[in-house]
Amino acid sequence: MKCEKLDVWKRSCRISVEVYRYFSNSKNFGFKDQITRSSLSIASNIAEGMEKKSQKEKLRFLEIAKGSAAELITQIYIGMEIEYIRKEEGSKWIKEIDEILKMLTGLQSHLKLNTTHLTLNTSFHYSLSRTEIYPVKCDPYCNMLTYGDTIAN
Repeated sequence: MKCEKLDVWKRSCRISVEVYRYFSNSKNFGFKDQITRSSLSIASNIAEGMEKKSQKEKLRFLEIAKGSAAELITQIYIGMEIEYIRKEEGSKWIKEIDEILKMLTGLQSHLKLNTTHLTLNTSFHYSLSRTEIYPVKCDPYCNMLTYGDTIAN
């Protein structure tokens, strides 16, 4: 999977695992179900989006992942307020999710930037015409490319 190289995906998986473990013995199944689903949805949408062929679809799934992150932050705040989540744990998660949101925004910017550099030359094979040939440096949040790397969509 393409997402396995992304730090944002790895960190999203880690936060989901932490949430699942934290609520493993919870008896409030409604809250537990909702918060674990939103935590799982972040990494899942990153994975699904990065496997899409079109940049538009990739960007759409990353936007959905951001929405799931915002949903998770909301649920954490509520969970802390009703004392389902310890404040120190919830604050740590919120800080991490804020970083994940920044990374997702950086990845979206990176994808949008590289979309503008793609050109279509009909005399060449499609896969060659959709390859970025210029050295690029990725935004530090997305951790995808370094100088001299190429991308193919």
